[in-house]
Amino acid sequence: MDTLQQALEQALVKTPELFLENLIARKLREQGITAPKKLAGKLASHVLNGKGEPFRYRGKAPTENVTLTVTAKDTDDLIKDLDRFCENSIPKLIPAFAQRISKSTLKHLKAKWAEEDISQSLDLAGFRERLEERWGKPLGQLRMLLTMSREWCQTVHERETRLKKHKQKQLREILIRLLARACQVTDEIICLLENGFADGAMARWRTLHEIAVVAAVISQHGEDIAERYLAHQAVESKRAMDKYIKCCALLGYKPLSAREQGKIVRAYDQTLGKYGKPFKSDHGWAAVHLKKDKPSFADLEEELDVLPCGRTTKWATTTYTRA
Repeated sequence: MDTLQQALEQALVKTPELFLENLIARKLREQGITAPKKLAGKLASHVLNGKGEPFRYRGKAPTENVTLTVTAKDTDDLIKDLDRFCENSIPKLIPAFAQRISKSTLKHLKAKWAEEDISQSLDLAGFRERLEERWGKPLGQLRMLLTMSREWCQTVHERETRLKKHKQKQLREILIRLLARACQVTDEIICLLENGFADGAMARWRTLHEIAVVAAVISQHGEDIAERYLAHQAVESKRAMDKYIKCCALLGYKPLSAREQGKIVRAYDQTLGKYGKPFKSDHGWAAVHLKKDKPSFADLEEELDVLPCGRTTKWATTTYTRA
């Protein structure tokens, strides 16, 4: 892409020089001078250099001394021609030019790619080796923690599946789901760290923190809030449907059928009818328990006394024992 962009920029930069070259060639013809083809171009380049010195041509000149006068009208006409070219011609020329140049650029890249691919692979292997040498131990410990969490999650899931009745069935189901989601996000974090994308890993770590806070709030308030958390899916579905309806035509996707839309709207209305209007906010499932109409994620953190660094003062032990 850099090669294509450079070629396009070079062509556009030379445009004023080409227009001035045509003007000089016309001026020479008006004086009855049959000039070599390259003379007008060299004169145009000399004028645009802005040095103000007399131009000396070492080739076969038609006469020894030639004086060219460019009037104000000539300058105005030149500027108008350039403006018309930029407004009318360039928008049409650029796509055709880009298409023609892109073919040769792609051909060049394909011819060089095998060598470039090997070079990039060697660089990446070297980087990973150095990263593992420096951060291998803590990354290994994080992978160990992830393995322990997955095995524990699987054990709990199998145990809960065998139980036919349970007093807090929805609560435990949601906590297991959130733990499984947290394990997946942790795996993504490790993948990003192992490849040197620390900022991306930090973003996913923020997601992991959000999952932990949600799980802790649900664990703290029990089965009732777990039921509300599950019911809030109707609100999320309605919000997703509204966004899809706005964007599907632009993206070329098929619109939802009237039957699908009706099903989602009915579930949404029934849910709000049961839990009230505050339930439709982003974290409306926690509105009653936090005693706020529109609870934010910061409110969830405050409920758990979560510090800005992500540490907590009161819920960590409770979460693990209840889950």
